[in-house]
Amino acid sequence: MESMFHLLQLLAIFLSLKIIKTQCTEEDNCVCHCQFPCSRTCSSCAMGWSGTTSNYCQRKNIAYRIPAISSTSTETYQGKERSAKNAVDEDPDTYALTKSETNPQLTVTLADTFKIGHIYISLTIEATSPYYVYVTNSTSLSLSDDMLCTLFYKTTRNRYNVNLKCNNNRILTGNQVVIMRDTYNGRLQVFEIKVYQCSLGTYGSLCENECRNCQGNRCDGYTGICLSGCNHGWYGEKCDRKCSSNCETSFCDSVLGCTYCLSGHRGPDCELCERNTYGKNCSLTCKNCQDCDPVLGCKECISGFHGLDCNLSCPQGCRNQKCDRISGHCRDGCNDGFWGETCETPCKDTCGGNKTCYRDNGHCFECSPGKLGPYCLEYCDFRAGSCNRQIFEALLKQIKLMSLSSKRGVFVVFDGVSFARLMTTRTAVERMVSITVVQKDLAGS
Repeated sequence: MESMFHLLQLLAIFLSLKIIKTQCTEEDNCVCHCQFPCSRTCSSCAMGWSGTTSNYCQRKNIAYRIPAISSTSTETYQGKERSAKNAVDEDPDTYALTKSETNPQLTVTLADTFKIGHIYISLTIEATSPYYVYVTNSTSLSLSDDMLCTLFYKTTRNRYNVNLKCNNNRILTGNQVVIMRDTYNGRLQVFEIKVYQCSLGTYGSLCENECRNCQGNRCDGYTGICLSGCNHGWYGEKCDRKCSSNCETSFCDSVLGCTYCLSGHRGPDCELCERNTYGKNCSLTCKNCQDCDPVLGCKECISGFHGLDCNLSCPQGCRNQKCDRISGHCRDGCNDGFWGETCETPCKDTCGGNKTCYRDNGHCFECSPGKLGPYCLEYCDFRAGSCNRQIFEALLKQIKLMSLSSKRGVFVVFDGVSFARLMTTRTAVERMVSITVVQKDLAGS
């Protein structure tokens, strides 16, 4: 029972020591640099480290306890040691002090060559005396302007604590940091020099940012630019842009982004095609289109056009200029004067009523006075000068039925005018004649 209790205690301790987001090495071992062991909170940073406690102190002072020398040295002053090593011990109460001399210097030699842009300095400023900070190499024989990080001076004597950035945000490369006072005869008093570098996987002035999408978590500590490319699915200088789901998986370049988007998308982020464009890389254009789909193209043409690309004009005879997109057949019927599926065939000139006719067969809606038949091609010669089409056609039908029972024909009188329709069994010719009024039956003549 007691052993179980101890196990539960250990489990609780383990869970409380959970490390949240910090920089990780290539072996995925997350580390922190707090004054106390890593836990949920980080209240202060360990010696030699700084930055933000929220990111577990990822800014390293690469000058901490590194060999330092001065041009001349006052080993003791006021009963205390004042050698150059005091300038790199991160103790704000100790300092390095030179003897009075011309242009006194203090040099910190780093363990390796670094890109340097962020430096912290604490020193005593003597009034009107310029101070120079150089980044150089141990092999350099002299200090030059191209090695100059920055310079400063004050009008009153005071202790000066400052986080420096090189002029114009320059990043200099070297393995030495040199502080020099420009004076004919004076001392150089330096409390502290710190040279900052971000730990693996972080960048920024406080190393507060993470480059977690860089391969191996390797990025420039100042700019955040990835040094070895991006992890799969990311691109950009900082690998902070996610490859679009609309990108062909194997075509997301770590620098350029997507180089081959799915149809209907374009650009490094595979954004949806702009209006009226579609297809691969949005290279095709919808024309005469009412609804342009970025993948398929035009889904519906505007009035007056048809075809897969809406590049064909609807027949002029279509009412409201609307026709079927595929067949081109008129959807709302024909304009007056036309008939057929595409309304391209004119109605007969013999049709009355503005030359209108039925769409499916071209038969006239009505005939002009004196005309009869489907196309108004037959004449009627009533003495009144006109005829009733409906009555006449009904009469013709009745005569035809009567003629079927006679080999010679029938004789009919209608409205004072006699018509004979001759029907024979030997010929398909039908002939309509107008004859004078008679008062006798055909069979009895």
